[in-house]
Amino acid sequence: AAELNKKVIATPGGSGAVSSTFNVILDQNETVILPEIAWGSYQLMAQQNCLKARTYTMFEDDHFNLTSFKQVCTEVLNEQKKLLVVINDPCHNPTGYSMTHQEWNEIIEFLNECSKTGPVVILNDIAYIDYGINQDTIRTYLDCFNQFTDNVMAIVAFSISKTCTSYGLRCGAAVLCGKDEQKVREVEIVFEKAARA
Repeated sequence: AAELNKKVIATPGGSGAVSSTFNVILDQNETVILPEIAWGSYQLMAQQNCLKARTYTMFEDDHFNLTSFKQVCTEVLNEQKKLLVVINDPCHNPTGYSMTHQEWNEIIEFLNECSKTGPVVILNDIAYIDYGINQDTIRTYLDCFNQFTDNVMAIVAFSISKTCTSYGLRCGAAVLCGKDEQKVREVEIVFEKAARA
């Protein structure tokens, strides 16, 4: 995603990046959007941050269920005028599924439309990226992020503990990516304050 402005915040593991994102992006009683098949700690982190969670059906036959994703996002956007969506990809936990570039392009095209109503943040949890089959190309989907409009950001939750095969090492990062340099900086400032707290 070479065209985007980027900032990096060190976190206690990839889970620290996820929890911090929930805390920073949404206000209490707002809703985070999760896949229905997911790591159980997403729900727990939502509860701990006094958030509601809405789930989308992840699969339609053998591919990503864009219809369910759009429906849930539209419902939540109508209620709170901003979106935080969790996409655990590539190597989704627990299914191992990796989305195609076409699926990512369709998601981003839709979220760009949503961003006309309010800000959109994709929390892209890449904890298992180093376990994908095609390591030469597995990161190329990130180029799809160059299509973001100014009101869409990605926060990429990265875990070093799995990469180093030392689960529990608790070292990770939140990589903030967006077209609007000022918005990326504003989110970075809030992340920094949350980390100090």
